[in-house]
Amino acid sequence: MADDKSEDQEPESEEAPEPAGGGKKKLIILIAALLLLAAGGGGAYFFIFSGGGAATATVELPAPPIYHDFQSLTVDLKTDRCRSPYLKFQPTIQLSATHLPRLKEAEVKIIDNINTYLRSQTRSDLVGKEGADKLRAGIIGIINREIAPAKALTVLFKEFIIQ
Repeated sequence: MADDKSEDQEPESEEAPEPAGGGKKKLIILIAALLLLAAGGGGAYFFIFSGGGAATATVELPAPPIYHDFQSLTVDLKTDRCRSPYLKFQPTIQLSATHLPRLKEAEVKIIDNINTYLRSQTRSDLVGKEGADKLRAGIIGIINREIAPAKALTVLFKEFIIQ
């Protein structure tokens, strides 16, 4: 009977490690399956909500884009001192050729709105790349409000001096 007990004990000790190893395998398979599902879901989201990839991401314009130069503008910037810094710049607007008449028609109002916008800006607001990008976004917003439903594509600066 002593042999029977030792035989009974050996299978128990052999069976005990297998579930622990099997549990680790199941956990690894479960994690791998979750990662695969997440990657598949992310890929599906990208293709559904981004328009299906780079081939469909191009924007079709009604006419080829053109560039329209505005006059050079010089504006005093906001300050608490008697002598204020100024910005001198010349914006160039990129837009569809079909929208150019609308831009030219609203140009005086656009320049006035740009001057008003800039007088509320300080020198530190416009310094560096971040400042130029902020100015670009502000000007695009002004232009697009005035020529709506047409839209300008971008604003480039031929001249940009802050003193």
